[in-house]
Amino acid sequence: MNAAKIFLAGLIFALVFSFTAAHAEDVDSYFSWEIKNLDDYQKYDALFKDVSPSDEVSPRNEIYKRISLGRYYEALLLCSMSEVYQKIVLGTNYFDESFTELTAKLYLETDELDAAERKIIFLLNNAPDNLTKVRASILKVDLLNRRGNYREAFQTAQEVENLLKSTPDDKLTLINLSRAARACNGLEDINTSLKIVNAIYPAIQTTFGENSVEMSYLASTLIELCLKTKEYEKGKGWLNFKESQANKNSNTNLPAVAETETQAAEFYFETNDAARGEEMLSKALTSADSCSERNYLFESLKLYKEINSVAAKYLDENNPLVLNSEFGLAYVKGNAGDFLQATEFYEKNLPKFKKRFGEENGDTLDMMDTLGENYLL
Repeated sequence: MNAAKIFLAGLIFALVFSFTAAHAEDVDSYFSWEIKNLDDYQKYDALFKDVSPSDEVSPRNEIYKRISLGRYYEALLLCSMSEVYQKIVLGTNYFDESFTELTAKLYLETDELDAAERKIIFLLNNAPDNLTKVRASILKVDLLNRRGNYREAFQTAQEVENLLKSTPDDKLTLINLSRAARACNGLEDINTSLKIVNAIYPAIQTTFGENSVEMSYLASTLIELCLKTKEYEKGKGWLNFKESQANKNSNTNLPAVAETETQAAEFYFETNDAARGEEMLSKALTSADSCSERNYLFESLKLYKEINSVAAKYLDENNPLVLNSEFGLAYVKGNAGDFLQATEFYEKNLPKFKKRFGEENGDTLDMMDTLGENYLL
């Protein structure tokens, strides 16, 4: 890939000499939101408080609180409310590019890719300066990677490199390279991906910190690369890093713990360690159950889908992990008001539950009770 070599020549060389003085404490979080027109914004804060059922003053603090808990769907709901209140107080033409960027990132985190695309396009079309266009373009790379459009993602990363020539920014350069490495991995250009990752890893660690979103993103790329290069022990090391990272916030960001455990399960299944894979998937299911018990409705729904996808891929359809993840999925769908699909799940799995666990099993009885209730609805 000649384009990749040119891309690397310009950027990696610069990185070696640019980041020795960077410090984690100087870097904003991934979900930063820089408020402009602060005096007017304080009026918007007051309006938000008046119409909100809570006693909290700042919508920004409330959004950040949800983000820290991994409750991205609730954060998005607050973002939608905020957009309305901003226009009431600050005018219908008010445009907060940093807030739009935050909302786009939350849509990406919740796999609402079409909604993320709309925000990204709006941001690109209305960017007030070059750096805003750079950030929006990096989000576009992220979106394309998530959709599996790796070639276009890499091409967009190259466009970002050109934009950065007129307004250099070390942090954005690192983030763009990290997304380019993911695109190369998707294109099966393993050598280029590894070169990028090896070049930026020290700077990512120093600039953003061990527990940052960027380190987690890079670790995920490295885990995928280790699977492809069969460097399984190194991959396990990165899995341990991600688990340690997630467990530091296990009491707050439970969804991140479950996602890490699910990723670990898939890694072990791929490396033919089925026992360890089932162990990690069982942990992920327990974490998803805890999310459900805490009424993390949309988060638990997303987790059960991911767990069930892995379980169904590697295990027999009558395996308890397959059945219990389907039960969790049906339970949450029912709580979300999707009674028809919940009923479909229950009808499909009730005979399997009876056969596998028996008529008197608690989940079997719950399933029968819920089916009866859903039929009445």
